[in-house]
Amino acid sequence: MENNYNLSSVPRLLLCFVDFSGEFKQVTPVFAKVLGRTAIGEQTDAKASKPQNHLDNTSQSVWPNLLDLVHPQERQATEQAISQLSSGSVEVSFETRCQHINGNYHWLLWRAVPEAHGFYAQITEFDAYKQQTTGLEVASVPPVTDQHLLLILDSLDALVYVADLDTYEILYENQYGRQLFGDVVGKICWQVFLQKNSPCPFCNRNKILTTDEQPDVSHQWECYSTLVDKWYLVHDRAIRWIDGRLVRLEIAYDITERKQIEQSLKLSQERYALAVGAGKTGVWDWNLKTNEMYLDPNLKTLLGFTDSELPSQLEAWMALVHPDDVTRLRQVSRDCLLQRIPRFEEEYRLLDKDDSTRWMIVRGTTVHDEQEHAYRMVGTNIDITERKQFQERLQEQQRLWHGVAQVTHTLLTVPDDDKAIHSALEILGRLTAVDRAYIFENYVVPATGESVINQRITWVNEKYKPYNTPHKLKNLSYAYYLPGWYDILEKDKPIAGLVNAFPEPIRSLLASYKVISILIVPIHFKGQFWGFIGLDDCHRERQWSPYEIFVLKVAGDSIRGTLARKQFKESLRQSEAKFRSIIESSHDAILVCDKEGLIRFVNPAAEKLYKALPGELIGKSFCAPFEVEFKKAEFKFKDFKGHSHVGELQLSEIEWEGEQLTLVSLRDITDRKQAEIELQQNKEAAEAANRFKTLFLAAMSHEIRTPMNGVLGLTELLRKTTLTRQQQHYVQMIENSGQVLLTVINDILDFSRIEAGKGLVLNIIEFNPRELVEEMVSLFATSAQSKGLEILCQLPPHLPKTLRGEPSRLRQIINNLLGNAIKFTKSGEVLLRLSVSSETSTKVVLHFEVIDTGIGIEPSVRHNLFQLYFRTEDSNKSPGTGLGLFISRRLIYEMGGEIDLKSEYGKGSTFWFKLPLEKPLSTSSEKASMFSEQLSENALFQSNDLERKINKLRGLKILIVDDNATSWQIL
Repeated sequence: MENNYNLSSVPRLLLCFVDFSGEFKQVTPVFAKVLGRTAIGEQTDAKASKPQNHLDNTSQSVWPNLLDLVHPQERQATEQAISQLSSGSVEVSFETRCQHINGNYHWLLWRAVPEAHGFYAQITEFDAYKQQTTGLEVASVPPVTDQHLLLILDSLDALVYVADLDTYEILYENQYGRQLFGDVVGKICWQVFLQKNSPCPFCNRNKILTTDEQPDVSHQWECYSTLVDKWYLVHDRAIRWIDGRLVRLEIAYDITERKQIEQSLKLSQERYALAVGAGKTGVWDWNLKTNEMYLDPNLKTLLGFTDSELPSQLEAWMALVHPDDVTRLRQVSRDCLLQRIPRFEEEYRLLDKDDSTRWMIVRGTTVHDEQEHAYRMVGTNIDITERKQFQERLQEQQRLWHGVAQVTHTLLTVPDDDKAIHSALEILGRLTAVDRAYIFENYVVPATGESVINQRITWVNEKYKPYNTPHKLKNLSYAYYLPGWYDILEKDKPIAGLVNAFPEPIRSLLASYKVISILIVPIHFKGQFWGFIGLDDCHRERQWSPYEIFVLKVAGDSIRGTLARKQFKESLRQSEAKFRSIIESSHDAILVCDKEGLIRFVNPAAEKLYKALPGELIGKSFCAPFEVEFKKAEFKFKDFKGHSHVGELQLSEIEWEGEQLTLVSLRDITDRKQAEIELQQNKEAAEAANRFKTLFLAAMSHEIRTPMNGVLGLTELLRKTTLTRQQQHYVQMIENSGQVLLTVINDILDFSRIEAGKGLVLNIIEFNPRELVEEMVSLFATSAQSKGLEILCQLPPHLPKTLRGEPSRLRQIINNLLGNAIKFTKSGEVLLRLSVSSETSTKVVLHFEVIDTGIGIEPSVRHNLFQLYFRTEDSNKSPGTGLGLFISRRLIYEMGGEIDLKSEYGKGSTFWFKLPLEKPLSTSSEKASMFSEQLSENALFQSNDLERKINKLRGLKILIVDDNATSWQIL
């Protein structure tokens, strides 16, 4: 496994990485220089492709094993330290003398932190301190005098001070301390360095003195100084000072950078642990030379063991391997060791602490030396138990679904429904390895309304005949024997579990049938709780899986569908009997024919229609148009006695005894057809007479209209000659009467066009609406006066002078309405009122009202008033064609308007209509120019003249003398 931290990032520190066998893997240049050797990096440029934990020959020869590098006297202590680190100790500190390349030994303090395959260590060199405190003399070094001791202490790259054992007064401070804290001699150490109010708990004389007050071993601890924001490793021991008294010698090495590295290493370890834990992965390392094995503590945790409960030995690990997998696992390991394969990957089973099986996937490879001999095998174990369980569940699910498919296939293919259901239950029972499978149907007792169950079908495994039910259970009460079950199952919830966990009386009932585990799933049909399907296991306690519950539900629904199909077949048989009865009693002839038209079946009505004996029609060819695409057709045929008939034939495809045949329905319509022929003849005669009438009216109207146009033309010429006032009046009356007559003729012609479906002709031109209305009122003035009626006209003051429309048709409409008003008014008045309903820049909607004080109209006939030829009883007493209102409404609709009436019987009527008319089109440029010039010359004059006239009238009173109140309002 590769190291997690690259020491090349901290080249100025004394650091290294050593595996648990003592081999150096990484060494910083500073540490290498201390021992006169070459640094080892994580990767070198020359060996960039090699793993960092493989050393080349040069590195191996330059750096011997750590156990060979230390002084023989410290070898055992070093081995113990490595053992502690490999067994999982968080941190270990130890002192050793390590051999320089020149053969001399140097005192080194090791601060080690374990990793997966070895440990990181920070080293501190303290030769001078060891020489002073232990009296050891390095070869060629002269005896140390007091002056030499002070020089050595001053030269150390560490804080050194001497303090009184009792008072903690500082007696000496080296150069390093003076540069960092200033001159503190004579001050109290714990006040100066740590700014505390009492001595440090570490500064205990019992730790550095024996019971007889003699110097003891060195004591060390770590502390943090807030003054300089640094971490120190403090070595505390008692020595004889220059004056001969026992004092406290404190040497504090700056370990700030080491602490930072430790923090980085700690984070790296945490990340590694989290990654391994999240992936359920553990590392193993097998030393083939020593047969020692490293097992990642995470591996042990996966199996439920603590680090101490499971030894890191190959035999201990192999003892947990499932017996069926041992041979296979040893074989792939042997193949890898013999280099038959470069690496291996194998799935196998392990027994955890609870003897439960866990699935692992092991991946491993070997590490070879220069002679290609394998000396290590390393790899990982990944817990894949959840994946294997998922695969097993998936396989179980597929197996169950395959069983469901078999059940469905059986239910669909076996003709005998009872046999099919029993076979389906057998498949289901064997699929789930149970002793019994059954179906119960709900039933409500009519007399009491109690819900009970009846056993419909049961399958029992032939191996377990003792558990067979000798008789079917009937009318088993839910409330008495299975309390609570109905409510649960009705909510479409299953019932599953061990029988001994059920309450009484359910437990006793099931136990009497030797049931140990039971599964009940409800069956619903058309939204109703129909019954349930159940499984009994009489041999073992089992927990039913969700898949088994679901499969049972699907199978239950399929079986219920088969039961419903069986019920449907029975219902169909009964239905066929009913329909046969209906067919045989039908008055219509019903026949069934094959594709060749041969008759297979006839009802009695068919035999009666054809006057055939019973059975005489069977096998005969029915000569009907079977190729027709429509559903109904007329069919002419003769009966067996030669009488002709007309029938209404209807064909449809049916399935008859497994064949696609044609159902023929034949109804005798001979009498009806004869009546239709007579009716058609009468209709054609009436239509011919009506067409003749229309042609006659059109011809007569045209013949009358031609001389009438001559009369009106001559009247117009006569009016232009020199005539007396009375003569002009007579001529005007002749012209007006001729116009009325022409209007009647036009009504007849319009009706002829409407009846012929040709529509009405409109000629849109510009006209003056004021002049048209006044002309129409003047036209009817004489006839109104002759009846003693007042005819009035009311026009709006701001009525447009010119509009675009069909003035002749508008005259025709007003003529009809005013003529009717005068005709049906005996006394009083007739008013023609015009107003502007709405107006835009291009269009004006005029609202016309013809108001009379006549006889009014009854409410019961109002909705028929605008119908063709309609006349009320009152109108029958007066001359008229009954075409006026009908044609007027058609004209108004053609011009985009609407018409209606308001009437109170006995008091009069108001006929109104609205007509949209367009404003005149824009004039030509020349006309516009003339209008502009005229406007510019006369606008001011006209404005001033109008203003003068208004001013003259302002404040004056007007006397109106008239005997008609409506005239007063209009004026």
